[in-house]
Amino acid sequence: MAIGTVASDPRIQEDPLEGWYGRYIADIVDIQLLSRPIRLEEIRRRFPDWDYWRQPRTHICVPERFAKSFWDFVLEHL
Repeated sequence: MAIGTVASDPRIQEDPLEGWYGRYIADIVDIQLLSRPIRLEEIRRRFPDWDYWRQPRTHICVPERFAKSFWDFVLEHL
């Protein structure tokens, strides 16, 4: 697991031979690995009111009400 900075405008991957075909992609810079993976159980305990983590299936945008606290949580693992 890692964090990074988005360095380009997101765009749809249009090459059907690429693994991310049909999904949004962007260039990422300043990548920093976390000290260890964050276990799903940890996230569920820390954010019990965030329904997504009960059965996560795909990428999401972090809801604004969780944005600051989730970012702080991730930074604890650098």
